Amino acid sequence: MRTTLVLTTLVASATLLFAQKQYQPVDVGMLRQKISVRMGESAAFTFDRRGDHLVNPRAANGRDKKSTVMLKLTKSPAGLSALFIRSPFRKTLRFKGAARFKGRAGFFTINTYPVRSKILDAVGYSRDIEEFVVWDIRLTEEPTL
Repeated sequence: MRTTLVLTTLVASATLLFAQKQYQPVDVGMLRQKISVRMGESAAFTFDRRGDHLVNPRAANGRDKKSTVMLKLTKSPAGLSALFIRSPFRKTLRFKGAARFKGRAGFFTINTYPVRSKILDAVGYSRDIEEFVVWDIRLTEEPTL
């Protein structure tokens, strides 16, 4: 009985510890190397590379499709917000993200997932997102599926 209680307490504590990473307020105005997309918009960005970090994001002009990251934020008929990302790089793309939710002031961190190479990846969120900001964009050696 005591072992069960201790294990239950440990699992509950770990769950709270990991859950705190999502939906924490973040000041995106302080971030320099960021890109953003608003609900209903599509955007294309190119970057300079510093090792595995993608820096100096800027709007793509259509000439360099090999290094253009595409973002699109949409709302489904069921009310879910979906972020679509396409990465042209051979390595897996990782990033940190924050969302500004409808009816709420400020941005909040949100869980993100790896974006596999040359695949249009989508992440769905149950909350109504008005704007999504991406920063700390990097390439990793994670295995692709």
